[in-house]
Amino acid sequence: MQPTRPSAAAGFRRRLAHAWRALRTGLAFAVFGALGLFLGLVLFPLERRFASDADGSERRCQRRVSGIFRLFSFVLRGLGLAEIRIRGAERLRAPGTLAVANHPTLLDVVLIGAQMPQVDCVVKKQAWSNPFMRHVVRARDAVRGALDT
Repeated sequence: MQPTRPSAAAGFRRRLAHAWRALRTGLAFAVFGALGLFLGLVLFPLERRFASDADGSERRCQRRVSGIFRLFSFVLRGLGLAEIRIRGAERLRAPGTLAVANHPTLLDVVLIGAQMPQVDCVVKKQAWSNPFMRHVVRARDAVRGALDT
């Protein structure tokens, strides 16, 4: 007995679903890049120009990055790309909290940063030269990673 092959219609639906997911993923990356550019080229320069004190300006910039990260999380959920459930988020907002991503991808940092209004991060050196991310990591007062591969 030979195994049955999927019909041509099933193969087409699978390819269409894959293409639709790729399109949504591309849209999410475009949104992330646009938000990074907006922060770095518009919002942060305005904040620093009109700030009355540097420390307060830095804290406000960090809160804005957290807000943008929360917005991006909403975009991921809205596009059906991620199911995000945060348990214990209030512990991330406690002063002096140390959070370590156990699978350090960009998304982990975004989701943790969305919950922490003020955070110091160790960031891969590639993020410091990425035109879409460099202003964000600078505003988050990130530390350049020394052990990048």
